[in-house]
Amino acid sequence: MNTPIAFEPFTVRFTVDFTQALLGLRAPEQLTAPSRRIRVDHPERFVGKYLRYDDRIEITEKAGRLHYQEFNDSLKREYKEMHEEVKGSQGGALVDEDLIPLGGDRFLVNFPGFANGMQVFFLVATRRVVRPIST
Repeated sequence: MNTPIAFEPFTVRFTVDFTQALLGLRAPEQLTAPSRRIRVDHPERFVGKYLRYDDRIEITEKAGRLHYQEFNDSLKREYKEMHEEVKGSQGGALVDEDLIPLGGDRFLVNFPGFANGMQVFFLVATRRVVRPIST
């Protein structure tokens, strides 16, 4: 499962079908955007640049809405090798989307290859953005 596009379907099958049959457990339903917009208190606390190896995430705020840009050329190359459509040029943003608030420090962001987007949450004190392995 070393490819981003294959990861979501595998995770869903594993956490739903396999664990249900084997252990009688079922993962919670995948998160989706709420029907009504959730207000974010003090959105400016999320604004900034977040860095990881070969990955840069920039969060900006305009009129109370948070915007997510992820720059990751190696992941962009992987998507292209798998013949997936990727926005932007080399060096440009892989993801350029508004964050969808879920409450607290949790958000969804539309992400290539993930039908329902990807959950993102913030560790503001350490200036880290975290994307869970499974949402």
